[in-house]
Amino acid sequence: MAAPGDQYSFRRMLIVLLATVVAPVVMLSAVAFVAVKNERAALEKQVVEVFRPRAEELAARLSGLETVTDEDAQRMAEDMFGADGTRYRIEPVGTQDSRIVVAQRLAAPHDGLQVGVYDPFGQSLTRRVVRNRIVYVSLITLFFAAVVTGVSVTGHAYWRNLRLSRLQTDFVSNVSHELRTPLTSIRMFVETLQMDRARDPQQVKECLDLLAVEAERLSNMVERLLQWARMEAGRRIYTMQPVSPRKVVDDAVNAFRAHTIGSAYTLEIVTPDRMPEVLADADALTEALLNLLSNAFKYGGDEKRITVRVVPSGEETAFEVEDNGVGISPRDKKRIFDKFYRAEQLLRRKTEGTGLGLSMVRHIVEGHKGRIEVDSEPGKGSRFRIQLRNAPVAVAKPQEVPA
Repeated sequence: MAAPGDQYSFRRMLIVLLATVVAPVVMLSAVAFVAVKNERAALEKQVVEVFRPRAEELAARLSGLETVTDEDAQRMAEDMFGADGTRYRIEPVGTQDSRIVVAQRLAAPHDGLQVGVYDPFGQSLTRRVVRNRIVYVSLITLFFAAVVTGVSVTGHAYWRNLRLSRLQTDFVSNVSHELRTPLTSIRMFVETLQMDRARDPQQVKECLDLLAVEAERLSNMVERLLQWARMEAGRRIYTMQPVSPRKVVDDAVNAFRAHTIGSAYTLEIVTPDRMPEVLADADALTEALLNLLSNAFKYGGDEKRITVRVVPSGEETAFEVEDNGVGISPRDKKRIFDKFYRAEQLLRRKTEGTGLGLSMVRHIVEGHKGRIEVDSEPGKGSRFRIQLRNAPVAVAKPQEVPA
């Protein structure tokens, strides 16, 4: 036996279902009482009650005419009640029509005729029921759409937060490892000097030189993190002025060679003899190219080959850095410019890095109103391309643009 609450819920559900049915439905209980009826059935009773007095009044007036027609009935009804779309028709008494709402017999001398009322309120009954059904279906659809959208948005936000949390954890781990390496070297050389293990002046000089190298390396890493923090906060200012692409490439290459002294690689520079200047911050653009060169060196092949190109094209100039490394998968290609992100295949190679280099490059390029693109296939190397606008023929003064 069902509980009272279950019966009440079932009744409400039944009422909602019946409300979507256009045809009139009346459900009787076991003792012939009306258990439930839909809106169409309830409205039909109301319509009959409304139109019966109107039909009686119209029939009384029509009885005063010598002859009556459908046009007379319609015209007189519109004069009396207004043109609401209801149709009135004169017909013999006893006419059976399922569409008729109410019929009223005329008095003598037209007692053999009756006025029939059809389509009350311009079919408003059917329209109202259909409208309600559309409203119910629309509300149910919107409810489920809202639920699905809410679950989707919540799941996406949770997934993004989870991914960002994982990337931040990896970032902290990578940075800790990166900082620990030069600190360990510095501590080792300091202990060597403190314990007088390097008694030869040449050995002392080598320890001091290595200390200077490791201190510089540590300082560069800290400065890199600070620069990235300034970019994220939007506090970095770019001084835009005409810059020679050749000078930017030379400065980036010189800095790159200073960082890779003693390493084996092939570097090729391809630039045209004449090229337009670009509107850029020279130091920031040099930093972006240096990051791309370091990235190409870090993930290059066994015999590292790096190519730097400057390609003028119309009103823009492209800076390209190409390598012969492991390449980037299509899945990773969409995310390599995200902060903290490092491709899985690159992590397996145990290469050093914080996952901020390409993110910083993107910040710099976007600060210059340019764009950065990458062409790469797994096992076929990568080519990064920075597109910048050429400088106008004459610039009054340097432009300072916030990041």
